[in-house]
Amino acid sequence: MGGEACEMTQEVKVFVKDRQLVLPGQVLAEGALKAGPHVYKDGSKLRSMKIGLASIRENTVSIIPLRGGYFPRVGDIIVGKVIDADSRHLLLDIKSPMPGILPIKGGTRIKIGDTVKARIKSFDGISHPILTIRGPKLGKVRNAVIFDVEPMKIPRIIGRKGSMINMMKEIVGCEIEVGQNGKVIVYSKDPAKLRLIEEALRKIEREAHISGLSDKIRNMLEKGVRNANIRRKEA
Repeated sequence: MGGEACEMTQEVKVFVKDRQLVLPGQVLAEGALKAGPHVYKDGSKLRSMKIGLASIRENTVSIIPLRGGYFPRVGDIIVGKVIDADSRHLLLDIKSPMPGILPIKGGTRIKIGDTVKARIKSFDGISHPILTIRGPKLGKVRNAVIFDVEPMKIPRIIGRKGSMINMMKEIVGCEIEVGQNGKVIVYSKDPAKLRLIEEALRKIEREAHISGLSDKIRNMLEKGVRNANIRRKEA
């Protein structure tokens, strides 16, 4: 079996390609096929149990799970590192199985090794996500520290209507931006502020499921600011 999308025989339909990104519950195939790891049968349909890559081998459909990985979605703001470049494109590591492609024009000052904040412009689940830096606060990231977190914890770090991230900004006194792919940008040169922000991020990762987390983070930050004698405004 070749694994082409919508491949059909008398008894089998395959709706995904080999190594295609899939979501939980997505229909992968239908008919006389075996359900491999992380795939379950729903009547005659085979569905994915996890976010991962489809694997089609002989008469078995399986999923290779993405452990802490990022599944691109159109409109997401992401932060990536440039890992390759040619005259027309930059290739960015965005913590997804497939790097993002950022089309460029001549004269760009972005080079390999730079960190870029971009938006997912298009993605079909099969080919590389296409990125854009057209928009406010997008482009090369300068004078900042990047922290990696689990992508699935990003909604908790942001909080309802931005409540958690805005609280962190206000108490510590520095600008913070978040990429949906598990990247947190902190604009500060103060080591004490950076340590405090990282401690808060790690606590949110560990205790994302616990109620009352916002109050705990507030208390931790306020205590940390007092103990380190942190000034909100930097020189």
